[in-house]
Amino acid sequence: MKVQKRSVADSGKMRQVIMTALALAIAAIAVLINLFPDEVMLNSSVSVTATAGIAMVISIVIAFKQKMDGLYGKINAALAIGLVCWFAGEVIWTYDNIIIGREPAELSLADAPWLALYGFFGYYIFKSYRFFGNTVNKYHAIMVIGGVAALMANTLFTVYSTLESVQTLSPLTVAVRLAYPVGDAILIVPSLLLLITLRHGLLTYTPWLLISVALILIAAGDVLFSNISLLAEFDLSTIAFPLYNAGNLCFVGALVWYNMFGVYDRSRALKSYQERNR
Repeated sequence: MKVQKRSVADSGKMRQVIMTALALAIAAIAVLINLFPDEVMLNSSVSVTATAGIAMVISIVIAFKQKMDGLYGKINAALAIGLVCWFAGEVIWTYDNIIIGREPAELSLADAPWLALYGFFGYYIFKSYRFFGNTVNKYHAIMVIGGVAALMANTLFTVYSTLESVQTLSPLTVAVRLAYPVGDAILIVPSLLLLITLRHGLLTYTPWLLISVALILIAAGDVLFSNISLLAEFDLSTIAFPLYNAGNLCFVGALVWYNMFGVYDRSRALKSYQERNR
């Protein structure tokens, strides 16, 4: 009981530390990008690649520590693979965009890992939803699904309201660029429902809060990316890149939390049991 109480007490302090650190880091990146919009290392996919790489490394560490034991082992492995895909896509896109000069409207090899990650993220979220989903309130489900569907419908309408711009692109390009916000919407719905369901959990609420916020921020960045790619009317990079970086950092915060309080270590649990039962 002493171990459990100490963990709960520590979780409250750690939540404050993580939230404060995330808020400061996200604000600093947003300010720097807007103060120095011509700085390539900041206002480009370079910064997004860096923050995605941090999230990927931590997720791989957790996957190796958790191994493939049980539900959490499998879903954390899927999350790690998804973040590897996200990072790989960012590396390829950074090369294509900065070195080669590829425009956002042009398809890239980066689209392959970016699209693949939806399968792994989907496995992570829907498996978790299936485990906790029996406690989801149906009225909450209706509200969340309706709200996300309305936002996605508005995005699609905005894109297709300027057919002159879209008609200059191939149907494949349009389909791929629109796949990102649509895929994000599919992931956001169960993650928000889980967030509402787990809001009273001492150790489960914080990571799901951060993961849900991360998905929402990245979805917002994808909506801007789709608009930049398809409409090519405004340069929204000083908004899109801070959103992507903020989403990546929220993933980092969730993973740091899970590494501290969520990873099940058999040897440590056995040692704790032995000490309490001497």
